[in-house]
Amino acid sequence: MDYNRIERITHMEENLDIAKKALEDFEKSLENFLAVQKNIKELSDYYFSRQWMADYDADNRGEIPQNLKRGVLSEDAAYNLICLNDMLLSKLK
Repeated sequence: MDYNRIERITHMEENLDIAKKALEDFEKSLENFLAVQKNIKELSDYYFSRQWMADYDADNRGEIPQNLKRGVLSEDAAYNLICLNDMLLSKLK
């Protein structure tokens, strides 16, 4: 019996299984990524608008409730997300 052949086939079968799982996971992630592009576009439009600046200023003046989740008003959270999205889109091209 050719053990090298058996080892090779076994190793390649492992490669097949690993790659199949990774590609299936990537396909699901890609579908999710593409599905949120509308949300990211809306967030980007808001972030670069006068309305965001007005909301940001209102928050700094204490006019936004402190218990309201408002990470979108931080300067970095939305910007970093938009930049990451742009980088990932360019990698896909």
